[in-house]
Amino acid sequence: MKKLTKSIRNFIVRDVIYILGGILVILSFLYVWGGIDISKKSININIIPKSANIIFYIIGIGLAYAVGYCLQEIFSLLHVVTTANYFQPWFPLKWLYRCLIGERWENIFPDIPKGRHRRRDVSKRLRQADIIINEKASQDDKTHHEWITSFMMVCTTLGPCALVSGVLLLWKGLPAFLKNSPAIVATLRTYFGTSLELAFLVIVALIILLAFSKLFVLLIPLAFVVLVVFSKELALGMALALSVILISIALTTLGWIKGLELMKNTEVLYCKFQEHNP
Repeated sequence: MKKLTKSIRNFIVRDVIYILGGILVILSFLYVWGGIDISKKSININIIPKSANIIFYIIGIGLAYAVGYCLQEIFSLLHVVTTANYFQPWFPLKWLYRCLIGERWENIFPDIPKGRHRRRDVSKRLRQADIIINEKASQDDKTHHEWITSFMMVCTTLGPCALVSGVLLLWKGLPAFLKNSPAIVATLRTYFGTSLELAFLVIVALIILLAFSKLFVLLIPLAFVVLVVFSKELALGMALALSVILISIALTTLGWIKGLELMKNTEVLYCKFQEHNP
């Protein structure tokens, strides 16, 4: 029964999150390219045939799962998010960790000497600690450890999916926004000529650059400023795009912080067991 309960919990946290993230991206894609009609009071997905049966929806759920999983892995490879058991935090992340958790970040396992092999040795010990936690830790400690892991998975999956969705919505809402903002159009054309698509690509490139340089969190105040300053001029689509990107940034940042919290929790439980079993 315990194994069944754990399997159901893992399915809800991991697999359902992949599906939700994939659905978010797919719906955004369909909305941008006219596959969704929201002109009426109800939302109509044009690609779904009226005679669709359960097989059609199963295929759609499977596709959404694949999209959500692939985006998490791709963004992990690009180091925008991470699911690794060990990483060295940069200064802004240490500061955010202290603000959120309420304690100063200290490097885990200080007894392992610094050097080229420290990362390998720390990762190896963390894997050993995970085995010990699964086999010998109390149920309360296991539950808390799994809760941190689950929240990190939510952030590292929905963060990238929301970013892709937000960029798609931004592309959809940008023409209407520029049409209703002649002053902004004139400014953009001063720097980018007649190609407004180039301005869009520059904006997206800036977002990606900040993500790669681990300064992703700097977009949060910028997005807030844009939403506040242009709130009366923004159409629903543009406001939605910026809001989704803002949520993506917040989730991505929280994913890194939860990764630190997971490392610290694993270290604490490992040391706790070592003290009682020298």
